[in-house]
Amino acid sequence: RNVLLIESAESTIAVAAAAEAGSSEQKQKQRDVSMLGVDFEHRSPVELVDTFTGTELETLQREIGSYLELEERNASDKESNGGRYVKYWQALLLVIQSARTSYAAKNSSNKNNTSKNSSSSSSNNQNNAASQASSVHESVVQEVAKLLRGKSISELDALEQDVQKSVADGRGGGDVEYWQTLHTEIRTQRAREYVKSVHISLMTRQVELLSDLQVEQRRLREDKAEAERAVRSLAMDGDYQLQR
Repeated sequence: RNVLLIESAESTIAVAAAAEAGSSEQKQKQRDVSMLGVDFEHRSPVELVDTFTGTELETLQREIGSYLELEERNASDKESNGGRYVKYWQALLLVIQSARTSYAAKNSSNKNNTSKNSSSSSSNNQNNAASQASSVHESVVQEVAKLLRGKSISELDALEQDVQKSVADGRGGGDVEYWQTLHTEIRTQRAREYVKSVHISLMTRQVELLSDLQVEQRRLREDKAEAERAVRSLAMDGDYQLQR
């Protein structure tokens, strides 16, 4: 939503830049920029995604996919100024997919725990095996998450290159799951950090646009006051001439 609000405001500003004060374009510009102060979401998309259910994540993934397709079309259009948010939508899709995977894993674990008492001995053995495998994977994910916590995008890029080189050189050892999980989590964590950085830049742009609007509104009020003073002065001069 923040991306759409910023783009709408900037687009209207571009149209209204050459318009006269008080025109319909100028009024639309003020309305679009003012909406930034009303509808702007200050929570990071990463925070919001972490609160969604599986169904909500699925719906969000479809919507973001549509935004990405539109942005990619704009990027390929030489006459269009779009395409600057392609990487952002791609990163957000990766974050959503990771959240869906985690949500599904948690649901699966809960279902296994619920069905333990009502299952047969054979089914229990299968559930226990699946539960143990899930626990091992979860411990790997937690270990990797601890390793990546607090790293910047550049640090994650460097770490990914080291991982790829280690695997290519055969220095990764035999723990295939660990290295696969590490590579996946690096990409996901980098996407999360990138989405956060774009969110911060959007908030900065929001403040700039609102500040510019306030300056312009103050200038318009001053111009209007100056015009009213000029009219009163002319009226007073006219009365004086009549009296003479």
